[in-house]
Amino acid sequence: MEDMTNREHLEHRGAIRKVGVILLSTSFLILWFHQLADQVLNAKLSHLMQKESYSLALVAFGLFLNGLLIFWILPIIYLVGLQRFHPKTLNVPLLTKISDYTREWLRGIGDASLWMFVLLLPGLFRWADYLLLPFVCFFDPEYQKGCVDALKKSRLVARGSRIKVWSLWVGFGFLLPLLISGMFGDYESLREHPISGSLLVFIEALLQTTTFYLLWRIYSQSIENTRPSS
Repeated sequence: MEDMTNREHLEHRGAIRKVGVILLSTSFLILWFHQLADQVLNAKLSHLMQKESYSLALVAFGLFLNGLLIFWILPIIYLVGLQRFHPKTLNVPLLTKISDYTREWLRGIGDASLWMFVLLLPGLFRWADYLLLPFVCFFDPEYQKGCVDALKKSRLVARGSRIKVWSLWVGFGFLLPLLISGMFGDYESLREHPISGSLLVFIEALLQTTTFYLLWRIYSQSIENTRPSS
């Protein structure tokens, strides 16, 4: 029995590594396209700001869609890749999960923005509480049965591991990207420096993929710790 458990553990770790490589590669391609599109669109926007043109609105809309690529589509790709490790939720249609996640994501943005409008620091705390929201929408059987509110469940799980969540968010989400951008900002242009620019995009993809994976681990461990023992 112990050999079987060890074998299953090794197979599980191997499966996670394979999924991680796939997600990292996908993240790199998406971020590379996002970065190139962002640079092209911002250059076009700066040129069009000097004149009145319908193209200005089109470029601004393009920047909005390009932002959705990172803040909405990329997390969904991560979630789809990780759902194999949550077999109890595989019977829920993928489109239903995406619809639920999109609705709760918009609710979370609205709630956190309202808090930030009143006071910045409480708003940041509230935003950090919603970092685990994607996992609740995709992987929580109680939420999918309609028994819990996604925002409340995310706040509950996040507050149980607040130091870990905040460390990941501040360190990987702000400090490291700012440090890298400050040191190598002159080499970010993919058109002028394709090799160094691509390398910086890969580092960003590595940071984002690692952050998402570690947040998923925090969520999974919290759920395991609160599950009643048989």
